[in-house]
Amino acid sequence: KNDFNYENIYYYDDDIYVTENPLIRHLDVLELFSSYYMNQYSPLAMLVMGIEFKISSEPVFIKSISVLLHLLVTFLLYKLLMSLFEKIEYVLIPVALFALHPMQVESVAWTAASMKIGSCAFFFLASLIFYVKYIENKKVGYFFLSFLLFLFSCLSKEQAIVLSATLFAIDYFKGRNFVDKKLWLEKIPFIML
Repeated sequence: KNDFNYENIYYYDDDIYVTENPLIRHLDVLELFSSYYMNQYSPLAMLVMGIEFKISSEPVFIKSISVLLHLLVTFLLYKLLMSLFEKIEYVLIPVALFALHPMQVESVAWTAASMKIGSCAFFFLASLIFYVKYIENKKVGYFFLSFLLFLFSCLSKEQAIVLSATLFAIDYFKGRNFVDKKLWLEKIPFIML
């Protein structure tokens, strides 16, 4: 016997993770941050989605927010790459590919993916931008902002933990001295998180 529900074929798992998710529907912040849902822990992403649903649960509104979030993530990618390469000709093609590539359809059109991937990518890229600012300006405030945004990224999607390794890649790209103890010590909070 085939138990597959063909009526929900176009929902993927948006009903399970979003529209029928009691953590999003009731928007109890304490419960959001102290429990798992469907074996996943993404309280910040669910909080953002819950706020969106409190404003309006109309599909046009939710999809508009997804598109807006994708545009913001694209802008952050542009800012990050410009801070690394400083030449627009090196930045335009990767940013255009990210913005327009068909693989990005999932993170915009699929509500559950937009909720997690969009939030995670937004905070991830913002964290990297502030890390680059920290390297360039040596201001501790940028370092703390980078760490805080990394925390937000981790609270949106667990895959954000790779940011710790990405920091080493940025250090290498920026020509930082890997013999310097400070370079290693400043990664401890990121790795511990």
